Amino acid sequence: MPSRLEVAKVLCMRTQDLHQMLEAQSVFARLMTDDVSREDYVSALKVLRLCYATIEPELTRAFQYFLPNYAYLKRLPLLDHDLAVLREHAACANFAMSAGIQSLPQLLGTLYVIEGSTLGGQILMRHLTAKLELELAGALSFYGISGELAASHWRQIQTLLTENIRSEAEVEAAVEAARQTFLMFMNSAKK
Repeated sequence: MPSRLEVAKVLCMRTQDLHQMLEAQSVFARLMTDDVSREDYVSALKVLRLCYATIEPELTRAFQYFLPNYAYLKRLPLLDHDLAVLREHAACANFAMSAGIQSLPQLLGTLYVIEGSTLGGQILMRHLTAKLELELAGALSFYGISGELAASHWRQIQTLLTENIRSEAEVEAAVEAARQTFLMFMNSAKK
């Protein structure tokens, strides 16, 4: 059985290319620039909203089957709140995930990406607050998830990986789900 460190390392190594490509896409890369604008932030929120409108119904269904006690923090209401404060509207259309989440390893691979991104959101929050605090006042709910909560969820995902990934086939399923999640975010950013 792979250890937590091994599973987390494999997920990191096997998704690093997509993670870097996603961060380099202009809609997200613009968020960390010195001249980030309100429009850059709104564009990123709209892309994220499309993604979470797609993935959260799938997560809700998967939690019922595989992790009924997991305290997932829904991101879609946070995104909707931020867009409403900014008086912006996002497209409501969503697209189906290719095969959906059909197993616990797939769910954990998906959560590896989502909960990991919340940790990165802490860095973005500090930067956006420093650069656009007055323009974005009250519209930083999505990136404003507390560091303590983000760290707690990240530790929980690592524990779940340790306790539930028991074979190479399960590692592969988790990796593939994580890669598909990154690709969904990347494809949404291109639309």
